[in-house]
Amino acid sequence: MKKWTLGLLALALCVGPASASSIGVFLSSYAPSGTDTGEGFGADFEFGSKVEFELRLAFYGDLYTDPDPEVYRIEAVPLDMGINYNFGHGTRVTPYIGGGFTYMTMDFDGDTSRNEGQPRGDGLKPEFGGYGQLGLDFQINPNWKASAEILYRYVQAEIQSDDVGLPRDQRLDMSGPALNIGLAVQW
Repeated sequence: MKKWTLGLLALALCVGPASASSIGVFLSSYAPSGTDTGEGFGADFEFGSKVEFELRLAFYGDLYTDPDPEVYRIEAVPLDMGINYNFGHGTRVTPYIGGGFTYMTMDFDGDTSRNEGQPRGDGLKPEFGGYGQLGLDFQINPNWKASAEILYRYVQAEIQSDDVGLPRDQRLDMSGPALNIGLAVQW
């Protein structure tokens, strides 16, 4: 899991700035259906003007899940790749809508559970899904913009029974909204 995460981060950091029209960072609150709400952070790269291609990488730690009968702490790293359409491009406040594909890697964090002595898991299989978003860009000056958006990811995952010593596999619904607030430099 950690190799995949580092590989995706390295790819995003190397490929994104080469042709990006903006590079930003954001704080995020993510509320998947199968876990508690978790806070995270990330970086995004946007290429284009009225129609933008977007590459976003986020990290969420301490997502506590409650499959029967155990509670596990999950780390999730979604990589979102999609297209945004900007309404009123070039204005001070620009609304946008977008969507695309999500590739999410997940791993058990630390001890995997809130209870001492529980079995350690080897990881969760990376999963593909999708996302949609609505947002607003606020032009601060010609080089800086702030953004606020609501993003909904649809991703289904599975906790393998042999990874955690349970009698059967557990489905984990990682679908849910994320509220992102960010700052970006553009050129």
